[in-house]
Amino acid sequence: METRSTRMPGLPCSIVIDILGRLPMKTLSQCRYVCKAWRSMLTENYFYKLYAAHTPTTLILQIKGSISSLRDIYLIEAADDCSITSCYLSISEKCCAEVPNFRYQLGNSCNGLICLRELRSREPVAIWNPIMGQYSILPEPTSISDDKVVAGFGFCSRTNRYKVLRVFHEKQAPASKWATEIHDFGVDRKWRRIGDAPYAIPSLIPGFYINNSLHWIVDYASSTSCDELICSFDFVNENFTSIPQPPIFSFDQRNKYHWSNLGILRGCLSICAIDARVFRPDVQVWVMEEYGVPESWVKKLSIRDPAVDWWDPYRWIQVTNFLKNGKILILCGHRYLLEYDPHGRSFQSLRSLDFPAIAHVPCFVSLKDVFRGDGALPINVAYM
Repeated sequence: METRSTRMPGLPCSIVIDILGRLPMKTLSQCRYVCKAWRSMLTENYFYKLYAAHTPTTLILQIKGSISSLRDIYLIEAADDCSITSCYLSISEKCCAEVPNFRYQLGNSCNGLICLRELRSREPVAIWNPIMGQYSILPEPTSISDDKVVAGFGFCSRTNRYKVLRVFHEKQAPASKWATEIHDFGVDRKWRRIGDAPYAIPSLIPGFYINNSLHWIVDYASSTSCDELICSFDFVNENFTSIPQPPIFSFDQRNKYHWSNLGILRGCLSICAIDARVFRPDVQVWVMEEYGVPESWVKKLSIRDPAVDWWDPYRWIQVTNFLKNGKILILCGHRYLLEYDPHGRSFQSLRSLDFPAIAHVPCFVSLKDVFRGDGALPINVAYM
């Protein structure tokens, strides 16, 4: 609603919102203190959707690995002039005062919120909004896994609810049987069983959320089918399905291709392919331009082997963004930020990160709004 307090002199509210939606995150975070109306506006879901669509870069979030360091956040973003800048955000210690001091790793990101996972078991343990300094501890599972847990977090557009997924192997169960549970975030303190996962999913790399679904590359070393490369979990229908693969996958992947990882590129699902028959091969980046349509897979570019000391064809690589100067930002192994020039086929190392990072578009949506009308779970809040 347009009010006098949300407008700049002579500008309607819609234009003010559009201007704010194009600001870099460091500036935008300061805009929350201009007035109550602006703070309220920045926490609305519609503003996040606008910001995610207009932001010229994908932000990379870097944090330490213990829960007590949730207040130490680094945002690394590309400015309009294609320079790379860092933004350090310090959150009050009050945010972490009542949280168990477990060790964690970053899970997947969904609508500006992040699922934190316990480092050793990879169990989902908390949902966190790093920009707002808010978190909610997830309930402990009733069924204990005897192996690494596949965990994920997503949004159901049908119910407007967030859901947390865990796929695990129970003790004394057949090796090929992986149970699946769902937690309805903000509704109750329970996990509910929804059947078994039909695919073997690696637990180390987080899934990628898009179109109400979380996506992984199938662990084809233990898969019985050559036709299933990408699997997804639909948070609306609460079931697993396979996603059409790029046409290059018509080859026998076990002998000819290594597959690095998935990603989200310009709002589309993407995948990297590496030809295992070639020494130091190019990394092929494929994008599904129309979700779920096999014919929409397009090879966007080929990237020369990064040729850094740790690199091998099995390592993790993700194209995070296209810059206005035609160059590309690449995150390698969660710790190396590179700039690639596709015309000169050359790399420039921008920085080595001290701690693992993920691609992330921040938002100001409050977890209090996620729990609006429920109040089922405790939320600890601290503002920067």
